[in-house]
Amino acid sequence: TLHGTTIPVWLVGDGADASGVVVMALCELYQARPDPKVAEMIRMFADGIAQFQMGAPDEFPFGAHMPWGGSISHWHGWGYHQIRALAMAGRVLGEQEWVQSAERAANGFVTHMLASIGLFAHMGPAPLAYVQLSYGCQTVTTGLLELYRATGREIYARLAGISGSWFLGNNVTGHPMYDAATGRGWDGIDPPGPERGIGVSFNAGAESTIEAVTTLVELAGVPKACEYMNLATRARYPFRVVEAESFDKPASGRPRKMWASWTGEGIPSGEFYVTARSGDSFKLSFSIPEDDEFIPYIVYERQSVAPGQVGLAITIDDGEPIIVDASGSPDTKYFVMDKLTGPIRLSAGRHNVTVKFAGASRSLNASIDALVLQPLVEWRHMTGPDYQNVLLARSFAGQALTRSIQVDIRKTGPATQIQFQVGCYDAQGELVRDERLTSPAASGAETVVLDLPMEPFGYTLVEWR
Repeated sequence: TLHGTTIPVWLVGDGADASGVVVMALCELYQARPDPKVAEMIRMFADGIAQFQMGAPDEFPFGAHMPWGGSISHWHGWGYHQIRALAMAGRVLGEQEWVQSAERAANGFVTHMLASIGLFAHMGPAPLAYVQLSYGCQTVTTGLLELYRATGREIYARLAGISGSWFLGNNVTGHPMYDAATGRGWDGIDPPGPERGIGVSFNAGAESTIEAVTTLVELAGVPKACEYMNLATRARYPFRVVEAESFDKPASGRPRKMWASWTGEGIPSGEFYVTARSGDSFKLSFSIPEDDEFIPYIVYERQSVAPGQVGLAITIDDGEPIIVDASGSPDTKYFVMDKLTGPIRLSAGRHNVTVKFAGASRSLNASIDALVLQPLVEWRHMTGPDYQNVLLARSFAGQALTRSIQVDIRKTGPATQIQFQVGCYDAQGELVRDERLTSPAASGAETVVLDLPMEPFGYTLVEWR
């Protein structure tokens, strides 16, 4: 076990990601030459990968399979073959539970990525946008394509097309990561800056080129996926990360800013995290663009001391303090991302957070990395050629709801009313509703209201022209 979590010990190099590569190779071998011994090996590794899946749809890591047995706090996109491996193994050997495990990751975790910023580089455990790599996009995209083959559900082909559109420019930079003129794949997306410009690394290593070309070739063989490959993000409404180190000065005591580097099990977000002792406190601020409901998460370090020995008190605006027990690890300390509370309503504008540290003695430290404010419904609006509009929304609510969204229609064909084709999916990827909604569009209007139906922890795909 690690931090009280059971870890499969028979994975290749302690890695579910590496084991996924082995499973895919064994499946190819089995299809070419069926052998009971090969099938037994597939079952052994596929069972291990499926067992290393964590999180409810609203709890870190949101149903993803963790990559490495040395951490339950760090997910990375590089080599995330687990979805594809399980879907392929389930299809080849007829084991539906592996396919269901892959679907759980796709319908929970992958839709969270695609409906927010498109692709995560890491969750460490806070979601990190950089550095994005072709090998991260490739694994997610081909995993969805394999799920489409295993289940026949068209939604996975559509999601694969949206995921793969990253290569053609539907990413945080808006720049293609594949050079069609030369066949090269660019190496990755770094944070933008004076020395890096928009952030695209225009080196073209073998890995990036191979992953770009093979992914696009595989997508080209699925016509439904191809319909979504030429999209570009027009608007997004994702989570917001409030870095702990963003405070100007302490409210009390001497909280210290520590360099955010690899901890051995994870990567804190931003440049620093904050370590403090009992009595230390500081204030943070953040802004919200519109009145809405959010789930607040806290990213902090769980200490290896008895429960109740170290804690944090988080107060949002003038609310009641929310107490976080930052102790209780059965072995070593590690960063976690936990819900602070259920959904809270915040008004548009500026808000404040007070963070206070408490401990049984001044010798005990507590550390906080960030707060993550997750909209109850996140969404991303994308547009393509010939007035194509696609909106993907993902719900973090445990009950069905309707979310009203002001939709930009400036890339929509001229019309007096907008016809929205709405596909509403539950948390298992089942199509619950497929209906057409109409919104009147006044002459010269730039937006219309879309009342978006959402299933509990589900997602909704909307299309119009």
